[in-house]
Amino acid sequence: MSFFEKLKSYKLIFLIVILAALGQMTQTMYVPSINLMSIYFDTLPSNLAIVMAVYMIPYGFSQFIYGPLSDIYGRKNIILISLIIFLVGTALAVCTSDFDLFLLGTFIQGIGIGSSGAMVRTVPRDKYSGFELRKANSIASMGLVICPLLGPLLGSFLSTIFPWQSSYIFLLCMCVVVYILMQTSFDETLPVELRKKENIIRKYKDVLLNKEFSTFLLCILATCSGLAIYEAEAGILLGSTLHFKPAEVSILFIIPLPGFLIGSWLAGKCHTKKSSYKLMLTSSLCLVLGSLIILSAGVLYQVNTISIILGGLIYFLGAGVIFPLSVSFAIEPFKNKAGTAGALLGGVQNLGAGIFVLLGSEMSTQTEIDLGIVLLFCSFLSLLMLSMVYRTFRKYALSV
Repeated sequence: MSFFEKLKSYKLIFLIVILAALGQMTQTMYVPSINLMSIYFDTLPSNLAIVMAVYMIPYGFSQFIYGPLSDIYGRKNIILISLIIFLVGTALAVCTSDFDLFLLGTFIQGIGIGSSGAMVRTVPRDKYSGFELRKANSIASMGLVICPLLGPLLGSFLSTIFPWQSSYIFLLCMCVVVYILMQTSFDETLPVELRKKENIIRKYKDVLLNKEFSTFLLCILATCSGLAIYEAEAGILLGSTLHFKPAEVSILFIIPLPGFLIGSWLAGKCHTKKSSYKLMLTSSLCLVLGSLIILSAGVLYQVNTISIILGGLIYFLGAGVIFPLSVSFAIEPFKNKAGTAGALLGGVQNLGAGIFVLLGSEMSTQTEIDLGIVLLFCSFLSLLMLSMVYRTFRKYALSV
């Protein structure tokens, strides 16, 4: 690959990552301001956990629509329309003083930016395959995890100087910038001649009946649901239970970040399917270990800062490997249905995570036992999926 080809490739990855960043930062940027928001809306801090679920559920559902539509009308057109919808939802969240209307604005945000979840998985498949696809997804996944973890850091900085609404005003401005970038710099990755108007239900059926796809989809669902619950509950435990200041919460919140980055970097170094297979199995054990650290400390100490951070770091390490490799293996067979496959990957992942977070809003905020139990469940579920489809993985392991 020449220098200019590499530059063009990095430009494409940057554009889809910054698009996804808008959605990911919306998911967690409000976390340091939970106490301020609870006072403003006159509600308990624990009730703010529902904000992430209200956002993630439509974020997941809408991807099922955006993906197939992008196979018909192209990636760029769908992206631009979705950004306008997100803009409307963000404006409502900024302007209202009613908690129910704020949740409505959050819901509309999720509907709008759902396209990013599908496109960040679809666009790389339009351009790459094999090792190059795995490498592109590993780079993209690094960006995807940086954004939701740096979101609280930026959110705490803004809320320290300005009212909590400043975080949403920032998202509003960021949406405008992303729209301009996508309009002027994003080159359509699905040529007109490759667009086909097919029955959407049949397309989804064809994708789901692929055993390899469903295998990795389940791995992604289990692993990323754990990530979402950790992001939703760790901020509450650190802020409301341990009484750290917003700036301190945001700093502690990003400490697990290197784990995911290292995992994604390792995933991008796997040149063969055999090495990828072995690394995924090892990484699933990291999920279990990280969950056990959080659960054990909860039993002994109720809430412990070190266990929350260390357990999260190890869990993130395993997830950093599993996520990009699972996405790559799942979507690779669907060159002509990448939008539909990407929508299923993103939609099921985020919808499932949203439901888990919604259920997690009932978890105790006085101990990390509940968090540890749910993370351990997600970890064993991921490990179980790998075990149940051993023959499929063995086929990958024997190919080079």
